[in-house]
Amino acid sequence: MLPGLQLLANDTAMTIFIVAHVPLFALLFGLISSSKRALRSRSRIAVSAFLIVHVGLHSLLHSHPAYEFSSLLSTSLIYGSLIYGGGLIGLTHLPLEYRDKSTVA
Repeated sequence: MLPGLQLLANDTAMTIFIVAHVPLFALLFGLISSSKRALRSRSRIAVSAFLIVHVGLHSLLHSHPAYEFSSLLSTSLIYGSLIYGGGLIGLTHLPLEYRDKSTVA
């Protein structure tokens, strides 16, 4: 389903996909913990919104014929809270962020 990965064996594609997330998460953690308040706030809002959209994409595309990551590891990561738990956290964080901004202003 992802460009380039469909050319590889399922196990290889899954490994590359999972490992590629490591630098992405490092970057995101850096942004959401930045010492610059505005950057930190915008990054947290963007990550929360992405987590919500990410859940939606997984839910919509789960039955797509090209959705082939079905190993125990993939299933555990997707349904074992990383994806859906992240969406719940994002959904919880956004109203709290808005509330905090409205009380400061």
